[in-house]
Amino acid sequence: MAVKEEVKVKNGYDPEKSKITFSNYYLEWLKTYKEPTVRISSMKKYQTYAKNIATMFEELQLSQITSSIAQERIITFGHNIH
Repeated sequence: MAVKEEVKVKNGYDPEKSKITFSNYYLEWLKTYKEPTVRISSMKKYQTYAKNIATMFEELQLSQITSSIAQERIITFGHNIH
């Protein structure tokens, strides 16, 4: 088991990052990878997406989100905005 964890860490897995909320992860990704490279108009769209993500996933940590949870939250969000 410990060997598997070491391999994950060597491959870039950060156990502390799995505790971050999805919303905060998205904001970090946005600032690091998108903000330096996209136009202001695009950033505004990404920031709107950030609000939607915060609404959909609230305080769920990355490690808590499964594909079925993500799908359920997206469907619920879609029903609530119409």
